[in-house]
Amino acid sequence: MKKLTIEDLKRIRDEVRESLKIREGESPIKIIVHMGTVGIASGAREVLKAFAEEIEKRGITNVTLTQAGHLGIDSKCPLVSVIRPGEPRVTYGSITPDQVSRILVDHALGGKIITEWLVSKEEV
Repeated sequence: MKKLTIEDLKRIRDEVRESLKIREGESPIKIIVHMGTVGIASGAREVLKAFAEEIEKRGITNVTLTQAGHLGIDSKCPLVSVIRPGEPRVTYGSITPDQVSRILVDHALGGKIITEWLVSKEEV
């Protein structure tokens, strides 16, 4: 795998920021894609893009998609956290773009935690 340069990281950051403009705001449900350098190298950028496309395609307006830094669990990157009102923060690991739809529909919108991808569940 090619090493990422500072220019690559800046370009990725700029692309992600542009794609997130349509998701700015405070919605009751939050999906966080953790975008530390290990996460990005593991595919977090593609996961973030897949979430943005799926939210857009479905016309979902009550979900905020955002990014955050590294959680310190390198072996489980890319990591995605889901926060629903009054419920614990749930973090999933080793997420691929193919898993995005299920996380969005089953958990973020439906409230059902997907145990096979679960890394942690903590009160916020």
